[in-house]
Amino acid sequence: LLHLQNVPQITTVTSGQEALKTLQREKYDLVLVSSNLTDMTISEFGQAVKTAMPGLPVVMLIFALGGLPAVPIAAYTGVDYIFSWQGSAKVLLSIIKLVEDGLNTDRDIQICRIGVILIIEDSVKQYSFFLPHLYALLMKQTFARVPYGIDENERQLHTRTRPKIVLARTFAEAKTLVERYKPFLHGVISDLQVAV
Repeated sequence: LLHLQNVPQITTVTSGQEALKTLQREKYDLVLVSSNLTDMTISEFGQAVKTAMPGLPVVMLIFALGGLPAVPIAAYTGVDYIFSWQGSAKVLLSIIKLVEDGLNTDRDIQICRIGVILIIEDSVKQYSFFLPHLYALLMKQTFARVPYGIDENERQLHTRTRPKIVLARTFAEAKTLVERYKPFLHGVISDLQVAV
């Protein structure tokens, strides 16, 4: 498992409009939206979320490989990531970890100079499969380094010092991330077949 510090609580709604009303009533850390939203387009929904709650991450889930988008990911305005559900809850956990890393990397490298791993991949299918395995490996190595007998606060501090993962879907995005995190890069993983 990916060792989340807290078990996430999930609220389920059946339409985009209902989701927007729910976001007005309660605070959420992440929005997961199905690719087959019935009452509005994904871009309309994503833009409405970003207008109402700037900075709130929005992730679109595709539930069948045949449902992979034919248009570039960038065409889905208001959507931060697209993931393919491949029958394992590890995909959801890796989404949470990736979103957390995106929110925390800049702050954490200033506090304790952690490392950064850059993934360059434009295939939704490939990074949806790859990231859960990479996060599981990182967490396993991180927990193996935690000293025996320390208290829970120290254990959580040790687990926060693992390398952070950042995902680029184009070489232009990758170039920006390399310039931003160059002193902290532990490695770059890519198949070198990414959209320009």
